Amino acid sequence: MVDSGQSTACQFLAQRQLHLQDLWKAECSCCDKRWGENAMSLIVEPVQCSNQGSSPSAFKSWKDYYMFQRWSLSDPRAIILDAPMTLLWALQQLPIWLPVSSSKNHHDVIVHYLGAQKELDQWPVFLELMHVMPCTSLQISFISPDVPSNLDGKRKIFTKQQGSIVLSDAVQAACTSSECEAVLASDAAMQDSSHYCSHGGQKQFSCEFDSPRDDTNGMHPVVWSAESQCPAAKDAAQLAQPASSAESISQTLQLSFQTGCYHDVATDIQQEFGRPDLVFGANAGLAAYPSWVPTLQLLSHPAAPASIFTDFCEEAAFQGMRVMQAVAQGSMQWMPITLNPFRKPLSCQGRDNNLPSYSNAFIFGMAPVADEHG
Repeated sequence: MVDSGQSTACQFLAQRQLHLQDLWKAECSCCDKRWGENAMSLIVEPVQCSNQGSSPSAFKSWKDYYMFQRWSLSDPRAIILDAPMTLLWALQQLPIWLPVSSSKNHHDVIVHYLGAQKELDQWPVFLELMHVMPCTSLQISFISPDVPSNLDGKRKIFTKQQGSIVLSDAVQAACTSSECEAVLASDAAMQDSSHYCSHGGQKQFSCEFDSPRDDTNGMHPVVWSAESQCPAAKDAAQLAQPASSAESISQTLQLSFQTGCYHDVATDIQQEFGRPDLVFGANAGLAAYPSWVPTLQLLSHPAAPASIFTDFCEEAAFQGMRVMQAVAQGSMQWMPITLNPFRKPLSCQGRDNNLPSYSNAFIFGMAPVADEHG
C-alpha cells in the first residue's frame, strides 16, 4: 500500500491504467512539474453525476458523496476530486463557523483560490461543483506565482442549462470594440488572449444530472465580466442569447487564472470580480513559506473576508495556525484545526517526517471580527 511505503502513487495509478493519463498525470511523481503549461489543451470532460433525481445534501464524507453518485467505493476518482470537494466543505463550514454569513445571498459565490499548482492542470474537476451546488453560481480565481504566462489572465465560463453543462466561447464576431482583442478558441483550447468576451458560441457536454430546481426564482444569472471587460459584450450577449435565457440559465461557473502573490494582485482581482466570500489556500504551508506573511497581514484587515487553509499534516496545520495568530493585526475569529473529511485518500508522506500526510488533510482558518461600532 502507498500509506505503508510498499507502493508508489505511480504504481497505484498504473494498476488502474491511469498512469500519466489526462487529469491523472498531475498525480504522478515521475513527471516534470511545470504547472499549468498544458492547461490550455485540456479537453473538458465533466465528471458525470450518476444520480438522477436525488438532491445533493451536505456531504460529510467520501462515503456520502460516493453513495450520492452511486459509485463503487473502489472507484479512484476521489484522488482527483479532493480539491473541489475540499472547497465545497470549506464553503459549507462558513455559516457554521460564522453564523452571520448565513444571511448572504449564496446564489452567487466568489472564491479566491491561492497557491494553485496541481489545480492548474486539473481545473476541469471543478466542474463537479456544478453538480453538488446546483443552485449556486461560482466565480473561482486561481491565484499563484506558479500560473505560467500562457495561462495568466485566461478564463473559462460554464453554464448549466436544462441539465447540460455548456462552455461559453466568445462571440468575437459580434464584438466590434477596438479594445477587444479576444480570439475564438479551438475546441480543446482556452482563449489565446487575456482579454475575454464572455458570451456566445457554445459547446455542449452531456450531463445526466437533473437539478432539483430548474426555476430561477430569486436567481440572478451571472456573466461576471460582461460589463467590465468588453464595452460591446453586453450588446453581444443580447444578440447571442434567446429571450428566455434568464429562465434557462440557472447556474454559472467561471474559472480565471492570475499570476502573482495574492497581496500583490488582490486589489485588481477584487475590482474586476467583486469582493470574495472566501479566500482559500490549499496545502498552503503557511509556516514553510515567508511569502505568506504579507498575504496573511492583508487577510487580517478588518474588512477582509474569511480565509480558510489546508495542509498536509496536523503539525503543518498547527504551525500554520501559529503563523496566522502571530501575523494577524486585528481582532480575529479562529476556525480550529480539524480533519478534512475530503482529504485525498492517497498518502503523500514526505521524506522529512513520518507523520501521516495527505493532500488537504487538515483545515483551519481565520476571519476578522466585525467592528460593532463601525
